[in-house]
This record gives sequence, C-alpha cells and structure tokens, in this order.
Amino acid sequence: DSDCAGNYACQGGGGGNCEVETPTAALTLPDGVCQDPLNPTPETCSAYEATFALTGFPGGATVANASDLVSICASMEHSWIRDLQIEAECPNGQVVRLNEFLGQQGGEVYLGSPVHEEEDIFTGPAQNPQPGTGGNYCWTMSGSMEMLARANQLQPNELGPPVTLPAGDYLPSDSFAGFVGCPLNGTWKIRVIDEWEFDNGFIFSSGFTFDGSLSDDCPVIE
Repeated sequence: DSDCAGNYACQGGGGGNCEVETPTAALTLPDGVCQDPLNPTPETCSAYEATFALTGFPGGATVANASDLVSICASMEHSWIRDLQIEAECPNGQVVRLNEFLGQQGGEVYLGSPVHEEEDIFTGPAQNPQPGTGGNYCWTMSGSMEMLARANQLQPNELGPPVTLPAGDYLPSDSFAGFVGCPLNGTWKIRVIDEWEFDNGFIFSSGFTFDGSLSDDCPVIE
C-alpha cells in the first residue's frame, strides 16, 4: 500500500499495522463453473484469486503466531453466501478457510447489496450479471462468530425472504494458527470459489493486514 510508505506508525514505531490490498475494481466471481456440477468441491471449481507478492519483511521471517496476521478483508457482494468457499493461502501453500462451503441448506442471505436477477432451472444463471454494492467483510481472530453461523441466525428458513449479512468482522472457519511457519515474504493469495450456479457476485477489493511489529517498514507488492 503506497499510503503506508514512510509512515512512522506503519513502520512499527507507532504501533500501527501494515495493510496490503488490491486496487479497487468490479471483478465477476466465476459462477458455479465446476468440473462436476453435481459434486462441487473447491479443487474442481473455478475461482477468483487475488495474489500479493510481498517483499519487505526481514529475510527468512515466518509467521510465529496467529496474531501476526491481524485481518483479511474483502469488499464484495453476492446473492447467496451459501455458494461460497473463501480461502487464504500463504507462500508455502498452507491454506486457511475463511468461509467454508457447507452446502445449500438454509435461507437466502446476501453479501453486500447484489443486483439479484431472477434465475431458475428453466432460465439458468444470469447471462449478463451486473455489479451491486460491496459490503466490507473482514476475518479476524477477534471476530465473535463465523459468517454462516451469523447467516443462520438471520435467516434459517429456506422459504423466508432474503436478508443481508452485516458488514464487519467475522471469525474465520479455520484459525489463523494454520499460517504458523509460513514465510512472510512471497506470494499470498485470497481465493473466492463459487460452488453453485444460479446466483452471482462481484469482488471489488481485498487485502491482508499484518502486525506492524513484524517489520521495520511495511511490505510492498512486487
């Protein structure tokens, strides 16, 4: 993040954290593009993937504690949160699930404010989906509950009207402790996998925030 360069707080001197993020853009999420649509898995479905080739941490530095990664955030919208598995991957390939795909059971819950076109088994998925307005969602170990747990509180009834998952902080499905041992320098990824057709979404930006004490200067994206 160029706004971080030369900032005393960002260098750890002021106790600030270091944020790296993708530029803002309206990027369509692949909509249920899976090798086997009847048995969708994260390994067989297409995904949006943001990559962050980071440099600027001390040479050889690794994640020592779950708290080294403060948060992972995305501005996004989608007309059915239950379609999605959202993951983060560190430079050595270790993966932490931020929102685990658990199937289609449950009521309709939006992320952000999508433009929801009517879709069914006869008309199929939307042919020209339009971006709505993204909500700012973050995963952090200080979150109070996982996204789907909150979604089930808001709308557990499959026949109920759609509701929107509030923007804010959520607990990841897997602990950030899954990143312990990961190199800090190298390519980090945020991956959003849509495992079911008939609903769509867009991602507008995404990013990582690291504890500012990990480096004398903020990391940069090569």
